[in-house]
Amino acid sequence: MMILQMIVVVLYVVTVLFCIGSCLFVYCNRKKVIVSLGQPVYLYQLCIAGILLLSPLVLNEIVTDDTKFYFATTHMFINTNRTLYSLNRDAFLYTEEGKVEFNYNDKTLTITSAFAGMISSRQQIAYDMGCNLAVALAWIGIVLTNTVLFAKTYRVYKVTLFRRNQTIKPRNVLGPYIISVVFSATVLIALTATSPIHYSTMIKYIPTNGSSQYYNQCYDVNKINGAMFAFNIIIELGILVLAWKVRNTNEELGESRKIFILIILLIALDIAMVVVCSLILWKFFRIISIVLVLKSLLPIWFLICPRMYYVWYEYKHGHLPQSVIVPGMGHVTVAGTDNITNPPGTNNYNQK
Repeated sequence: MMILQMIVVVLYVVTVLFCIGSCLFVYCNRKKVIVSLGQPVYLYQLCIAGILLLSPLVLNEIVTDDTKFYFATTHMFINTNRTLYSLNRDAFLYTEEGKVEFNYNDKTLTITSAFAGMISSRQQIAYDMGCNLAVALAWIGIVLTNTVLFAKTYRVYKVTLFRRNQTIKPRNVLGPYIISVVFSATVLIALTATSPIHYSTMIKYIPTNGSSQYYNQCYDVNKINGAMFAFNIIIELGILVLAWKVRNTNEELGESRKIFILIILLIALDIAMVVVCSLILWKFFRIISIVLVLKSLLPIWFLICPRMYYVWYEYKHGHLPQSVIVPGMGHVTVAGTDNITNPPGTNNYNQK
């Protein structure tokens, strides 16, 4: 268990540092044409969303340390044959440091551990708040990622509808962005108030040999996951449609092919996350940790890492790779990317 915990913590630290480093890269190179074409205002938010996505890892792997195990008696469930049964306080017969006895199905079960004990009501409230906050932040990160990709693609789509030499600024596509953020925040607040998530203890009891195992996790996440999953699928399908519509736009400007593939992968990860949370009742968080790390890294890998390579290549060779086509003057421009002076199809350019 300790090895797995250390691996997840290392993944968390490396991913956060990578997100911060990517954000710094965009900021330091924001005036370079190849970076400005990616619309830095959106790239920053992808890095922030990547960090928010990892908030459940902090709660589960750092705050709730399994090496010092304490039972949550107000929210305890016993798992037999993959079915969860709730236990209330009346089921507990005896508790002390290192030993817990409770009644289940007319049997007295005893769990002993060097750190076994009961958390206080104040600790229970704190952990419950942590569960709700972590899940909400993770979904905010997912919504922010998808909303940014939608706004980025929608902005390019609006460019294709305008006359030559007109500028589409980020504020011109704020409508869908604001609606998405406000709606998702409202849903999260409403579900957190009506169906809060609880920090719970799962006891896995094996009737054949009478053995038992135990594990703490945030439980009752199905409602919030279901609602947010449905909302995000709608956004992701919208992104797929827009990416298809702008497929003939310059790839360095529209990035339609990258975004299309990225959204397919993110949808697959969303489905995996919801299925795991809904069907796997025992120690599912290790799988969720990997999914969250991938969802955090993939947008940066697709949209920022190629620009890191292009900037390095330009620094090393004095020009961009021949495969990179920078749009020239006289094209429909996106604010922040209209400082290109050479004809289409060339990689040499001057900056204002």
